[in-house]
Parts: sequence; C-alpha cells; structure tokens
Amino acid sequence: MAGVLGTGKTTAAKLISNQLGFFLVKEEFAENPFLRLFYENPKRWAFHSQLFFLQEKAKQLEKIKNLLNKKNIVQDCPLEQDYSSYAKTQKILGNMNREEFSLYEKIYCFLNGHLPQPDLIIQLDSNLPQLLKRISRRGRSFEKGISKKYLQTLAKLQNQWLAKYPKNRILRINTDKLNLAENTKDRKVFVKIIKDRISAIKK
Repeated sequence: MAGVLGTGKTTAAKLISNQLGFFLVKEEFAENPFLRLFYENPKRWAFHSQLFFLQEKAKQLEKIKNLLNKKNIVQDCPLEQDYSSYAKTQKILGNMNREEFSLYEKIYCFLNGHLPQPDLIIQLDSNLPQLLKRISRRGRSFEKGISKKYLQTLAKLQNQWLAKYPKNRILRINTDKLNLAENTKDRKVFVKIIKDRISAIKK
C-alpha cells in the first residue's frame, strides 16, 4: 500500500486485511524514536529516522517470509517507497547530506536484495489541499510543520518510482472522494476494486 502522507494508506491496508483476510504488516511509526525529532530538526535527524524505518521494515519482511506461500500479505508503505520517495526527498531538501544518503542507499540495496518483492503496488493518490486537510485532522502534533513543498517533492518522486514498473504491477486509486474510515459504501467500492485486480492477476 503506497502513497504520500495523508492519502489513507494505513486505513486502506487495515481494510484489506479485515475484509480480505490478508496478513497486515504495519508501519510502526510510533516506535521510531527519531520521528518527532526529525520534524523538529530535519537536518539533524533525517538520516536517523529514515535508517530506523529501513531496518524495522526489513526485519518485518524477514519475519514474514515463511508466510508467503500460505497467506496473502498487505504492507503499509513498502520498503522501496521509503528509499525511492522519502529518503530521496530528504536528500533533495538538504536534510540528508551526500555521505548520509550514500550510506543509506548501500544499506537499502543490501537489505532489499534479500527480501520478498510485492506482486502488486496499490498507489493511493490525493490532491495537495486534501492531503493537508487530512494531516491536520489526524492531529499528530509533530506533523503540524509539514510544508507543501515537502508533500509535492514526495509526490513527484513517488511518480518517478512507479513509472519504472509495468502497468499491470500498479493499481492507482484516487482517494479524494473516498472516506474509507467512515463511509461503508466507499469501503465496499474500494474493496471491490482491489478484489477485481487480484482476481485478474491470478488468471
């Protein structure tokens, strides 16, 4: 489940897990001791925060390897997105210097080469005003300073990352008019879209 902040990745991943019986690999952002520090001082803590997410997600994927032949799995924010969008954004915005990004990239390439890769990337899209509205509404104090430039850079890199994949590996869904948290009809529509694509993959 991919997308920038505020697109509804976590809600969507939980919905797929609950409705379709997928094993959910959560993004444990609350366990990252550097995340709040990063938002307070990006240049000081970006490398630490990104590296924490990288090793945590790698550990999660390593643990679920034995489930791959037994159960469908949905991951909230894939490892490759962390590198292709989030870490590269930190480099572009000057929050990670060249040496830090180079080290991060080497560690990422080593870890990712030994981990399972997704059969399908579900990319959730949303316009900038909607993203800012959702981020504000969820009320995480450390996210109050998120800028339009940060979100726009993430979205641009997200598109560049997805462009390298064959179209049959990507499912893009615009969530501007979907309320997956509260609207039953919207949830049913979303789940049906996912089920239909999964059925097509299996044929």
